[in-house]
Amino acid sequence: LWTQKRSSFTLDTCLIIKDKRVIWCHVTTILLEDNGATLGYTNLEDITARKEAEIELREANDRERLLEQRILQLTINVQEKERSRIAYDLHDSLGQMLFAIQLQLGGISIANPDKLDHNTLLFEQSKQLLSESINECRRISHNLIPTVLKDFGLEEAIKEICMQFSGRIEFKCELKGTKYDIPKHLKTTIYRIVQELATNIVKHSSATNALIRLKVSNPDIELQIEDNGKGLQYSEYKEDGIGIRSIKTKLHLLQGKLKIQSAPGDGTKVYITIPNKDVKVMNNDKEMHDNLALE
Repeated sequence: LWTQKRSSFTLDTCLIIKDKRVIWCHVTTILLEDNGATLGYTNLEDITARKEAEIELREANDRERLLEQRILQLTINVQEKERSRIAYDLHDSLGQMLFAIQLQLGGISIANPDKLDHNTLLFEQSKQLLSESINECRRISHNLIPTVLKDFGLEEAIKEICMQFSGRIEFKCELKGTKYDIPKHLKTTIYRIVQELATNIVKHSSATNALIRLKVSNPDIELQIEDNGKGLQYSEYKEDGIGIRSIKTKLHLLQGKLKIQSAPGDGTKVYITIPNKDVKVMNNDKEMHDNLALE
């Protein structure tokens, strides 16, 4: 203060006190005139609690930013993966069928009556390929926007998943809370999670039985999916393998919770809870149908 001719200054600094703890202090120093003499007056304020709270808040904000970046990256990756899958379906499946139809129709010789039987065969083969192409187009469209979810609701959509995957694995569905209507984005998210986990069971579990249990209520939606398969190593689900990362991303955006119980040879159980504070009880089936039709 004397050398720089300033009347006061403040700063925050760390001090080591007698018991060797480090504390934060807010230092305020001012100059006072006393009987012609210039005196310095310094006040120390312990601000350790405030500083620790600021540091904790800053670290929390940093973690939040990193998590947001990770979610953004995962979202982009999922979108690109889905685009690649659609491109594959269109090129290697539907595209090949349409090309085959083009070849079949190109082989028909209308001007040559001697090739009637040959032309008829090519025409029938083209019809068959066209029918298969229509079914393939429906399959691709269904994967993008499941019509059963839009037209009949979440319960029927999950039942269809069970029917689609039933074969060597017996899927059982237990669905409760059908009198409740839930937002469209929640329906879609639950459907995709069930679809992902059911696919994992079929592909990886070596199970013979599986259970999908959904309970819709206020304030939570509870989803449980389990199988009697070979189970998982801890690292397989702890490190976000087998599609768990994308499920965690969806649940984070909805403030949902995920719990997995599994061990080699002991099957796998997945528990999911999603807040559902805005559920409304539907009065009757007609009102439910009307609301679904508007979505």
